[in-house]
Amino acid sequence: MVGPVAARIPQGAVMSETQHDAAAPLAVYLTVDVEVWPVHAGGWPHVPLATSDDCRRELDAYLMGRCEAGRYGLPYQLDQLRASGLLATFFVDPMFSFALGLEPLCEIVSLIQSAGQRVELHLHPEWLTDPRSVGLPDFRGPLIGDYPEETQCALLEIGLARLAEAGASEIKAFRAGSWGGRLSTLRAVQNVGLSVDASLNAHYTYSLDDLPGRLTMQAPGRVDSIIELPMTRFNDGLSVRGRPLSVVGVSIAESTHVLDSLQRTDSRCAVLVLHSNEFVRTENLWNGSPVVPRRWIVRRFEKLCAFLAANSQRMPTQFVADVKVLDAPAKWNGLVRSGLARSLGRMVGQAVSRWY
Repeated sequence: MVGPVAARIPQGAVMSETQHDAAAPLAVYLTVDVEVWPVHAGGWPHVPLATSDDCRRELDAYLMGRCEAGRYGLPYQLDQLRASGLLATFFVDPMFSFALGLEPLCEIVSLIQSAGQRVELHLHPEWLTDPRSVGLPDFRGPLIGDYPEETQCALLEIGLARLAEAGASEIKAFRAGSWGGRLSTLRAVQNVGLSVDASLNAHYTYSLDDLPGRLTMQAPGRVDSIIELPMTRFNDGLSVRGRPLSVVGVSIAESTHVLDSLQRTDSRCAVLVLHSNEFVRTENLWNGSPVVPRRWIVRRFEKLCAFLAANSQRMPTQFVADVKVLDAPAKWNGLVRSGLARSLGRMVGQAVSRWY
């Protein structure tokens, strides 16, 4: 006979390591970067795509995850979130739509918002090289932080207008493509009227590299009037600057250990990242093979959703736009440690995921 508590736990849920709830809840920010990368003969973005290239295969794979086994892109992710009662923030890059058309952007914005999730702004400048992107600033590189501040403002305004044209509700947050922002980017974010930036991933040396205290920033903090929400990292015993808490790059044992550890120590906040295309093998596009699911990563995501659903009182998911800065800054206690055994387990899993 199933007891009343067990009956409320979703099937397949990973139970928490801790059995009591003494610490404050941990706000969990599930973030999804939504973007498209073209298959090309070489040299892109410095060598533009042919204007006849509509990237239909790429749009199907990167956004919808369409393959013979079903759709493992945004529709699958949204279904899993809905079934688990979880909230997520989708950082959508609209720049591809200037080259490939507004219709696919409208479709994904509608999908996300109709599922009760939030759309925010993501931006990859690579699409500026496309000759169909008429009237946009000149391409100066793949990182927005390398552009003059006034150009960054212009790019953000262009992105916001494009998302609004596609039906997006009010945008409040921004994440730089490839985590490539700088302090000038935060000023641009402020100047265009946004309130939250989520571009800091201190695993990468170039990510907000001129922000003081970037390596020890583990909770939301104010930079002038902008709230900076840093990517969560942990000490896996291998990564020099900590390993980002990503669905594709971290095992379920590592994820649940880090989340449990953060909640027990009153860290109050955790940020996870995944991408719209991570559950299908988009690399197959390069050799013309059929796109197929990455079933090992699919199972990992489902276990993560089940874990968060089962621990929703201790670890409620929230939208990035609703982040708050605590009155008392969080004390830096170093990165959460995860044992070498978990790291080795992840490596085995990553090896398996290459073919399953």
